[in-house]
Amino acid sequence: MMIVAILVGIGLGAAYVLSVQQPQYKSSATLLLTGVEQGQNTITLTNYTTLFTSRRVLDPVIDRAQYKGSYETLLANTTAKHVKNTDIITVSMNTGEPKMSETLLKQAITEFEKQTKALYGKTKVSIKTVDAVNTPSAPASIGLGQAMALGGGGALLLAIVGLFFAYDYAQSQRVAEAAAAATSTATKTKR
Repeated sequence: MMIVAILVGIGLGAAYVLSVQQPQYKSSATLLLTGVEQGQNTITLTNYTTLFTSRRVLDPVIDRAQYKGSYETLLANTTAKHVKNTDIITVSMNTGEPKMSETLLKQAITEFEKQTKALYGKTKVSIKTVDAVNTPSAPASIGLGQAMALGGGGALLLAIVGLFFAYDYAQSQRVAEAAAAATSTATKTKR
């Protein structure tokens, strides 16, 4: 029974990846903010990471790249994170096409630089690209092997739980039968 459950789980995991899941390709880049004043860097970096995912930056990118999704969809697939104790921001975008994720991220960085200048004017802070935007060569989403392993492991876990329930049910039936037999014997001896 357990082997059958594992095989079914592996099959379901493979079927999910091959027919249901849409591959997602992730492009990423690393940005360095230079000229950030000591003591203000956490606030400044928080402002910049928030600005990167704002409508002010992403809406023009959606228009220029002719992205078919909405702002909310792109926002859900965009990350901008401040690397603790540094002046570095890592940014990334996921889409169903490798070239589109690269194009969107490149345009987002360009728009981000433009909007920081428009909002902050001339400041000492400048944005430099440390790691340029990459074109993803493989999907960032879960792979076939991982899905099969998760499906098999999940099915094994369910099979074990099922066996515990079956064992518990069988035990309770034996106890009920023994109690019924004892009651029947006690009733017969009283007569």
